[in-house]
Order: sequence, then C-alpha cells, then structure tokens
Amino acid sequence: MQLRLLFLILIGTGLSFQACQPVGIEDDPIPEPEPMTGVVYSGDVMITDTVFTGEDIMVTIMPGTRITFGPKGMLVVDGDLIAIGEEDDPIEFIGDPDAPDHLILRVLWNSDVFELQHAVVRNGLIRSVADDNHLQYVTFYNTKQLAWDSALLRLWYSRLTMEDCMAYGNNRGEGILAHNMHAPIVRRCRFEQVPDAIEYIDSNDGIVSDNVFIDCADDAVDQNSCIGTTIVNNEFYDIHDRALELGSENFGSSKQLMVHNNLFVNCSVAINVKESSDAEITNATFYSNGIAVDVQTPADSTNLSGVTVHQSIFIEEPTPVRSDVRSTWLVKHCLSDQSVPSGENNVTGTISFAMDESRKISISSDNYPTGYDASTMGYQQQE
Repeated sequence: MQLRLLFLILIGTGLSFQACQPVGIEDDPIPEPEPMTGVVYSGDVMITDTVFTGEDIMVTIMPGTRITFGPKGMLVVDGDLIAIGEEDDPIEFIGDPDAPDHLILRVLWNSDVFELQHAVVRNGLIRSVADDNHLQYVTFYNTKQLAWDSALLRLWYSRLTMEDCMAYGNNRGEGILAHNMHAPIVRRCRFEQVPDAIEYIDSNDGIVSDNVFIDCADDAVDQNSCIGTTIVNNEFYDIHDRALELGSENFGSSKQLMVHNNLFVNCSVAINVKESSDAEITNATFYSNGIAVDVQTPADSTNLSGVTVHQSIFIEEPTPVRSDVRSTWLVKHCLSDQSVPSGENNVTGTISFAMDESRKISISSDNYPTGYDASTMGYQQQE
C-alpha cells in the first residue's frame, strides 16, 4: 500500500522515474595518472658508490651539471633519463682516472627514453637497454688503457639515433656497439683514434652516414650478422686494418649491404667482404690503400661472399680487388690510373687527386667511362 501511494504521489507532482546511477560519473573528468616521481641532478655531484633509481623514477640532469664518479661510482637508472645540456653549458660525466674500464652509467629495461644532448663524457663507459636512445652533440674522450672489447657506448634490443657527436680516443677499446637493434642510426659523427668505432651486430636496416673516421687502430665500421645496412657519405682516413669489415665474426653473415658514396684514403684495406656476406658498392673513391676491395669466402662454406663495384674510382691502387677463387665479384663503369679489373665499361687513364688541409678533395680526369663524368663518378663530397 505504501509503495502504491508513493507512485501516485510522484505522478501527481509531475515527476518521473529514471534509472539510478552514482552521482558525478558523467560530470567529473577522468583523473590524470599520478606523475612519475623525479630525481633532478644539478651543479657539482659526486657519486662514490652505485646509485640506483627505480622504474617509476624519472632522472633529469640539468644544463651545466658536472657528475664526477669515484672508483666504484655508477649511476643505474631504471626509468627515463633526460640529460639535456646547452651548447655553452654542457653536462659533464667524469669517470675516475685510475679505475680501468669504468662503467659509469647504466640505463635499464624499464626505461622508455634515454636522451643525452650537449654533454661531455670523459673516461667513462655507458650501457643502455632503454627503448629509445637519442644522443646528439655528445663528445666522448678516452685516455685509459681499455680492454679491447670495452665500448664507449654499448646498447641492446632498442632503438638508437646518434648524431652530431664526436669521440676522441687513444686507440684502445671500442666505440659504439649496437646489438640486436632495428634501424640503428649513427650520422654526422667524428671518430679519431677509436678502434671499431661503429659496430652493428644482429641488426637490420641500419644507417651509417656522413661520418668521418681518422687513424683507427683496428676497423672503423663493422657489420656482423646485419641485413640491409646503408653506409653512405662517409670518409675514412688512415685506418690501420679495414675501413669497412662486412662479415660475420661468428654471429652470422651480413647481407644486402649498400655502400654508397664513400671516400677511403690510406687504409690498410678499404672494404673487406667476408664470411659469406655480400655488398653493393657504388660511387666510392679509393686513394692509396693497401687493398681497395677484399672478398673472401671460408673454405668450409657453401655460401659464397660476393660484391659488385660500379661508378667508382681507383687512384694509386696497385690491388683494386683481391679475391679467393670461390668468391664472386663484378667491377663495372669504373676508372683507375693503374690496372683496372676486367669488366663492363672500365677505363684506365690519368687521374688528378688533391686534398687540402681541411680534407676538401678535388678529382679530375679526361678518361671517364662512357656515359659518366666527374659528377657521376666516385665520391661526391658533401658541402
């Protein structure tokens, strides 16, 4: 009876029933996620032991910060790391001068971003497995007697873009090592006395472009078990071993490598294609190297190494191509001032080569292959 009476009252007052819902669901905005807890470094910082920041902690390093590491000092970051200095106020990381192979910075699995710009790294090593690694305007210095496999920067299973950086060493240790990565990029960088300056391992679709390599005691660029790397617009000077080592080193052969528009000057071997790998070489200029192109296949392999070379120039190259009897190679549309390998449209003739103190080069000849001239043959130096 009471429910019926209430119903009649509602009708009498002109009110209506509506479905019940909690108050404020439609009107209240969805709450924003809690901001990540942060740690900020600034000024002069001394790290004497391992400092660990967890996965929910963002580490920010301010311009002008100077972090000095004691012999056991290391910063381990498991969240995002943002270290952006300024051109006239860079960030500095300083390893202990007496600690051998001093690992000063590790960026761990839970880091989405490792961003390092306008920074100087002195006598310290960095490792990262952050999802996205971006380094720009970073200068590395090493004066220590590093072990042969101690790399200035080593990365795994992530993305890398490194640009406009410099590395100055003493021909000990290694430079940049990228393992198991998709499309790593190193461009517009300079490496002096840094062995194995750039090495990609088990990585696909990488780019090595517009870099300069000088006086490296081992190789300059290594590709091991890589597919589809593009090596373009680089200059190699006085490399003690191989400017480009394109092979396996027990990781697996490298395939479909594109080597375009590069300069090789006074290297022991300019390009070595080995261990059942293959490469296409275009618009290379080889000047006064021990061997320009070396192609080798392991005796026990059923897969052959192979290379094609075209629109390239060989100057003072007594051995333009060295190959074992099993490897395959093809040289076409090339110019040499000495003997030139047999092939389509290859020409022997006089070549003028000059390079000034700033390494600006000029090349001229009256004997280009049919259909080609100075603008389409050999290395085209970028302004």
